[in-house]
Amino acid sequence: MKKNSIISVFVILFVFLIQNLKAQTGLQNIACIGYDKDIVANANGNASASTNATFDSGSAVLIGNEFNFCTTGLFPSTLASHVTSGLTYILQSASGNNSLMISNGGSGTLTLLSPVAVSTLYFLGMNGSNTSTVSITVTFTDNSTETASLTMPLYSTSSNINAASDALSGTYQDSSSCNPMGGGIYLQEIKLIISTANVTKNISSISFTNMGGLLHIMAIGGKILSIPKLTPNPVSLTFGCTAYGSSSAEQTFTLAGSDLTSGGGTITIIPPTGFQISTTSGSGYTTDTLNIPYTGTSSSSTTIYAKCVPTAPNTSYFGNIIASGGGASANVAVSGSTVSPTSLAFGFIPVESSSAEQSFTLTGNCLTAGGGTITIIPPTGFQISTTSGSGYTTGSLNIPYTGTNLSSITIYVKFTPTAPNTSYSGNITASGGGISTNVAVTGNSIATYCSSAPLGYSINKGYIAGVSLPGFMFMSASMYSAGGYADYAFMPTSVMQGQSVTITIEVYTDANYSQYRELTVWIDYNNDGIFASSEIVYDTPIPNIFGSQTFSTSVIIPLNTIIGITRMRVVGNFGNSTASVLSTINPCWYHDNNYYYGETEDYSVNIIAASSPTCTIPTTTPVAYCQNTTAMALLVTATVGSSGTTISNYAWYCNNTASNSGGILVATHNSSATTDAYTPVTSTTGTFYYYVIVTNSSGGSITSNVSGSVTINPTTQTTSDIYHDP
Repeated sequence: MKKNSIISVFVILFVFLIQNLKAQTGLQNIACIGYDKDIVANANGNASASTNATFDSGSAVLIGNEFNFCTTGLFPSTLASHVTSGLTYILQSASGNNSLMISNGGSGTLTLLSPVAVSTLYFLGMNGSNTSTVSITVTFTDNSTETASLTMPLYSTSSNINAASDALSGTYQDSSSCNPMGGGIYLQEIKLIISTANVTKNISSISFTNMGGLLHIMAIGGKILSIPKLTPNPVSLTFGCTAYGSSSAEQTFTLAGSDLTSGGGTITIIPPTGFQISTTSGSGYTTDTLNIPYTGTSSSSTTIYAKCVPTAPNTSYFGNIIASGGGASANVAVSGSTVSPTSLAFGFIPVESSSAEQSFTLTGNCLTAGGGTITIIPPTGFQISTTSGSGYTTGSLNIPYTGTNLSSITIYVKFTPTAPNTSYSGNITASGGGISTNVAVTGNSIATYCSSAPLGYSINKGYIAGVSLPGFMFMSASMYSAGGYADYAFMPTSVMQGQSVTITIEVYTDANYSQYRELTVWIDYNNDGIFASSEIVYDTPIPNIFGSQTFSTSVIIPLNTIIGITRMRVVGNFGNSTASVLSTINPCWYHDNNYYYGETEDYSVNIIAASSPTCTIPTTTPVAYCQNTTAMALLVTATVGSSGTTISNYAWYCNNTASNSGGILVATHNSSATTDAYTPVTSTTGTFYYYVIVTNSSGGSITSNVSGSVTINPTTQTTSDIYHDP
């Protein structure tokens, strides 16, 4: 007997466009983020009210169309370049940050909103102090880079070689006059021609290093390449159930190509297992390749016929119909039955206990005809049921269905770990009726800890009113836990190895009660379920003062602390008559005479691995100096890594090879700043390379990439080809 296969298939065509070297198709503005200064006054009153920077080294700013009703020389919203015909820039709003401003020796980056490949980049801006050299690094989406050095003219340069705008008006930050500077401010255009090897790569960001004056980058344009493309219509095909040994009714889509690789070629179409394709209705179907020729740079619309032809009974088919050629490619994705959700996470649960239940729904279509059973089996550590709150089992559930469909059914799941400090993961499998699907489940068990509670608990003698850690604060106000114990372990807070953590505890005390009082905190660093005396992180007497008292301590989480969820116990002992109990304090006193009044609270702490900082490359541009002259400082910018840490050290190394290992330590800067600088020594001739190792307060470190070469030439060498610090 022939059985129905599960072939409820959704076919979606995704066109992935591969760029091809062809004629350029146009000039356009390139939208970016990263502009950081507002140098355009655009409100009534003094210019300082609507700007946060100047375009020169003094107090000069540009003016916008809302500045004191001024009418001439206004900052434009769009600018048709006077230098490059056909290029129109879209400038940033005069009411917001409208310039990437970079001081002498500084750097900045603009990130493209949409990566794009270009043959030429155009930069609109100016230098507010003098003509300067700009080092530009173009970063592509494959992380490769291209560098260049360009010259940005002074703002007053009016030559149409670089002046892309009409003369703009300027004012001063302490002025409300329309044009006290008398005009003569021009936005300048410079361009960078991308190398042939990189013109097909999408650009992700552009970085600038300014070698003099005050640099402003205000817009970017590009010459965009043509994009080969294949266009399907429609973009989806849906096949119903198909019996094994037969085929579905045929369906069609059309495929056309444009801007393809010139000179003609072939579009190749390949079906996945379980499908056949043809260019002729009703015949010519194949599981192999179809070759569609094209001439010139385009492919006329071609009808492709498709059928679902199962190759095995009770099987789901997945794959892609692939069309490619002429510089473009297209995939037809096929998929079958669904389950929602596809994963469940239960977090951290004490061993030998049970989590709150979660659920997923299961629906079956195109099942084996005639009815049958779907069998659902959980992995170790999990239980399942078809009834909320009851009927849970570690065995299998058998769900009957009739016909060829299973109506939506809810499956309830609980996590029931049996071993402490163990990660559980696996799949709940559902199979039958020709389907097989999984729901991934995860959970972690935590150790069971000893009980702790006072013997004669009473709110009138004292209690813990609140506990706070980084990112977590629990205040119980006047609430006293029933029985003198509260379990807040269901609210874990994360701390990092090596991190300095401030623990703050508020207690309430009754001054009329004279027995010794003590506050103690343990953290189970080795996660063995035991609060050892070596794991006491805070212990202090509680003064005999009526009302609220706050205690605070800083704890450095050891770097060798086991990663994962562990327990923190806080005990406020308000009823021990011993003069000093530090040597005998016990986290497991339960209804003990040594712990007559007070309160115990348990919390969960998630220990995470120490993370390393990140840093930039000092510079990639080769430079040269005369011996015994002053070199330009190498700059590096770092990020700290995880929150709660700070930068602690910069170690600079000099190498005679282009490598960021080995070399000689030349400087150590103990600093928490996120930027650092080192000035190369020029007393010794030769070619040198530099790199820096940045360390944060948690012990994590990162080694930068190696800098560009720094060449020190003898003083007897001619100066015509040597770089001099301005």
